[in-house]
Amino acid sequence: MEKLKKYLNQALAAFSLLLLLTVSVSAQGFKENRRATRQAIKDYFGANVLPVLQEKRQALDKELSAEDKVLLESIRQEAKQKREAASVLKKEIGESLKNEVPLTDEQKIKFADMHFEKESIHKKVKPIAERNEEALRGILASLKSESEQWRKDIEEIESASGLDEKPGFERGKRNRPEGDKNREGGRKEARGPRGQKHRINQLKALTSPVGFLLWDGSLVEAEDIEKNEIAGVMAYPNPANSTSSNISFSIVKEGNVNVVIIDSNGEKVKTLINKTLQKGEHTIELPTADLEDGVYFYNITTEKGTVTKRFVVRK
Repeated sequence: MEKLKKYLNQALAAFSLLLLLTVSVSAQGFKENRRATRQAIKDYFGANVLPVLQEKRQALDKELSAEDKVLLESIRQEAKQKREAASVLKKEIGESLKNEVPLTDEQKIKFADMHFEKESIHKKVKPIAERNEEALRGILASLKSESEQWRKDIEEIESASGLDEKPGFERGKRNRPEGDKNREGGRKEARGPRGQKHRINQLKALTSPVGFLLWDGSLVEAEDIEKNEIAGVMAYPNPANSTSSNISFSIVKEGNVNVVIIDSNGEKVKTLINKTLQKGEHTIELPTADLEDGVYFYNITTEKGTVTKRFVVRK
């Protein structure tokens, strides 16, 4: 614990110095600050969290039977293949929707199946978790206090960055400042560092029985807005319980953006936008008054990528 505190103090001191050099009142200064915060959180995770989790994962491996180890590796490979196939399918669907080409029956079937495949993978892991329940319970219980400390430390790094002091941002709440709208008419949402949210969500997943078993011991990278064309994608509120919702996202450079709504059968319901947008954050309105209750998907496509995510209408 003393070593952990020492590292945290060093990280915060170094980060504070970095902020003095990078932060300015300009928008560019805020972006540099946010980038530095993501890096600081990633460094903390890699130096403090990952080694402990890897040690615990190695301890669990000693308790697993040879049969379970082989089965887990097979499930991991299956999950990897499904992720790769889903990535290809999303690109194909994105291109079809952008060019107003109807989806084939095969694409519709694959699209409908894709969103149940994660659940199918988890179902295959659960019997292994049940066979090793005692060992898993002991290891995950030993991580409880450390996990709470890690979460607090990551939030402290965020707090030290000052990003939660961005005008309109209030910790723990949806932040939609009045009058702060983009040119599509939706409101922008001021948010804290995405790196912080990613690492805390990753921590929750890795300290769950199924997630801990599936994990191969490597560091899963956070989305990097400098490397990915589309980032920060979310719909709110979700489930949508009124006449409209909002979709927010960021793009790293100016270009054409096509956003469409798809139903659970893979049929296109409506096109929200199909036009050139400037780089940066955008929020668009998602009208739901004419949608029946149920599960839908929104697909965002640019020249270099596509993202498909689920949302629910529940009036």
